[in-house]
Amino acid sequence: MSHTLHRRGTPENLENDFPMHAMPARGFNHEGAGPKLQQFLKIAHAHNPVNLGDVKLGNQYVTDYEELYEKLTTSSTHAVLANQEDLTALLAEVKKADLGMSLTVSGLFEKLFE
Repeated sequence: MSHTLHRRGTPENLENDFPMHAMPARGFNHEGAGPKLQQFLKIAHAHNPVNLGDVKLGNQYVTDYEELYEKLTTSSTHAVLANQEDLTALLAEVKKADLGMSLTVSGLFEKLFE
């Protein structure tokens, strides 16, 4: 699926599907957000994403990681993880990095709040 709002399936095939977006807020922290989004992408890349990318550049299936990292814009950046352990580790590292970006995590509520 292409977006967190368009995921469909059964609880069994969605229980290990954790999409997330990191983005700045225009007029608040948009200017200068590029390096912080690059840091998010770098952190996400270290936690075994099954998909990773940027809304303008595309994802890892159409653009390699190095190009995504170098050409990252200040738009929405995303990562999709396939297990709770990677998600938990990624969230802990992002929290520690204190990037100041809006972070949205999706998934089955039962799994997200375990």
